[in-house]
Amino acid sequence: KTDQANSTHKDFAARIRNMPLMEGTENVEEQLKERIESATGQKVVGVSVCWDFVEHEEDVMELIESQLVETDAALHPEPVAEEEPEEPQSWFAKMERSTMLPAMASEANKIVAKGEATAEERAQAQECAGDDDGDQVVDVKEVDIVGILKSIKTCPDAYAVFETETARDAAVDMSVQSGGIEFNGKTITLNASRVEPQSVQWPNCANTDLWFKAKRILMGVGVICLGLAVWVVAFYL
Repeated sequence: KTDQANSTHKDFAARIRNMPLMEGTENVEEQLKERIESATGQKVVGVSVCWDFVEHEEDVMELIESQLVETDAALHPEPVAEEEPEEPQSWFAKMERSTMLPAMASEANKIVAKGEATAEERAQAQECAGDDDGDQVVDVKEVDIVGILKSIKTCPDAYAVFETETARDAAVDMSVQSGGIEFNGKTITLNASRVEPQSVQWPNCANTDLWFKAKRILMGVGVICLGLAVWVVAFYL
């Protein structure tokens, strides 16, 4: 009843299935948007394609989080507090401050896109790279985000957002009645989205074959058998 009485994001979205395998060098979103509009006659606000970036997930997410932190700090700067006289500290407090704070500060790495690091930051990174003992920590890490985006490939799924729920339903009906829409050598299909966009786990989108799925199942069965064996040995032998 709540879903029927309220319009949410998923009411304007359609899930696209059976997407062709395309590379990041192509403007997939724009091509797909134009194809759906021409085939259905409905205005598409935007398209989100699922990309297989599992191998680069750590670098991509670190860069995104770093940029979000910097943007938030620029939009919401902390108020400058008035300086207060420093309270006397004990010998133990001074020792803790001198040892803990430098260690904590050295753990905070700055993630930037390739080419955005300053000359000083690059020199520091090269110095850390030559540190065989690993005592120094890189303050700045450059991520070749352009190279990553060009190398990744699309997954079989995507989402299209329409101006109204009526337009979304009309596009879905047209796709069902016509048997799908031809796009880049494959027939894609549209159906109404059943989940909210914020609940989609984008990192889980990946191109997997039957062997990969079978291997994951066998690994799961092996872990279960190992757990049962440990349980039997611990409680019955």
